[in-house]
Amino acid sequence: MSRLRNLRFVVSFSGKGLLGFQKQPHGQTVEGLLLQAWKTLTREQAQIIACSRLDAAVDADHFVFNLHTETSQSCDDLVRGLNGILGSVMKRSICIYSVEECDPSFHSRFDTIGKHYRYLIWYGRSRHHRYLNVAWHVRTKNLNSDLHLIAQEFVGTRNFAAYRSQDCAAKNTTKTLHAFHYWTSELFPELGVFDVWGDGFLKNMIRNIVGTVVDVGSGKLGREDIKSSFQHLDRTQTGQCAPGHGLCLKQVFYSQKEYLQSCQHGARNRHP
Repeated sequence: MSRLRNLRFVVSFSGKGLLGFQKQPHGQTVEGLLLQAWKTLTREQAQIIACSRLDAAVDADHFVFNLHTETSQSCDDLVRGLNGILGSVMKRSICIYSVEECDPSFHSRFDTIGKHYRYLIWYGRSRHHRYLNVAWHVRTKNLNSDLHLIAQEFVGTRNFAAYRSQDCAAKNTTKTLHAFHYWTSELFPELGVFDVWGDGFLKNMIRNIVGTVVDVGSGKLGREDIKSSFQHLDRTQTGQCAPGHGLCLKQVFYSQKEYLQSCQHGARNRHP
């Protein structure tokens, strides 16, 4: 009898043209393509346990999932085989970074300590080809320079019910944001970067928060509207939902020490 193995995967991908990570019946997703590649390589019907769902068009630099399998193929062979199928055969920007055998009890979602997301905006009339498809183009020159201070309104443990999508089914809407930084590129001051660390996120939560911060920064909303949204938990008092293509999952943490260090020192990373 084959031994059941629990394998931990780290992958990166572009969400462009895909309906998010989670498998859906009416469109292509990252999970669906991974399962297709896995079946081609191992002849197994697998079930992926993912660290997050992710919205349509959202990218990931460090996405973790695990699955249980009876395959005897080595981790190196799995990396090589899956990357060949995903890249050369499917022509998809989904890359397997690593595969390792882990403890049978490891669960990619429930064992997560926290996550780091990054959202890019490009404001003004100029353009840059590198950021056309990975940054939200905010067409204004009058964006408040105090976006970092505005972002601090969201740090802490709060009920984020006003910042989730209407179809979000989460029962617990109280989440903790441990850090929220905003900074601009030294080379291209039009490029703004939001870095956010939290223990969990609701559907569209980050996109709604970024949209609200930008609307406050451009004068469409006031900072008092943010306070009111937390008091009344009313979505109509928040700003627009920023588009999905500006968002990227930067890292998933399974170590409390590494997570806290990233929260404290993440603003030192000046490479968007």
